[in-house]
Amino acid sequence: MSEYYLLIGKSLEKEPNAELAGIIRKLNSIKGQEMELPAREYFGTEIVCCFKNFSAALSGLILFEELIIKSGKRMQFKWLMKQISSGIPPKKSIQREISGREFTEAREQLAMFKPKPVRFLILTGDRKTDYQFMQSFRLWEYFAEQWKLPRDKKALELFLEGYDYKTAADKLKIARPQAWKKYNSLNMDEYFAVREILLSGILHS
Repeated sequence: MSEYYLLIGKSLEKEPNAELAGIIRKLNSIKGQEMELPAREYFGTEIVCCFKNFSAALSGLILFEELIIKSGKRMQFKWLMKQISSGIPPKKSIQREISGREFTEAREQLAMFKPKPVRFLILTGDRKTDYQFMQSFRLWEYFAEQWKLPRDKKALELFLEGYDYKTAADKLKIARPQAWKKYNSLNMDEYFAVREILLSGILHS
């Protein structure tokens, strides 16, 4: 029996967000090969997708959050990620939409989940590991929430895409010392360190 990783996100905003559809398209374009089911938008407030393995699901989650940041908007979602083994329709199905008991249980878990102090619920089957992910995402979110949007949008877009401060300075048409100061004020090194820990597999070994 195949095992996949379900990722469900629920917007914390009361109104649907017009930016969501475009962000989902970008996510599917970048991570499509790692997905068993592409991300779908529901009512402008929810996202559901299924990945082929744990690391792909985790990197997809972080990518989605970074795509939000690159959009220059403040959209907050609470997330649930967990392994499932049923409810995935065959690839030849006309309408590929996840369903079944495991999916229903996951949605119920997400509905009961309170997004404080962290918006991310990573369920691995091991409580200690789940707690480590919660604490790591708590630190990840601390840095991300310090960024001012849309003011820092252009700089963040370049730094998150991997450009160093020198290249970013050229693209932003500012002096390199100014770009270096911006890089440091955004705590990019610290942010990348936390992201590396989350994606390294150390917490899920």
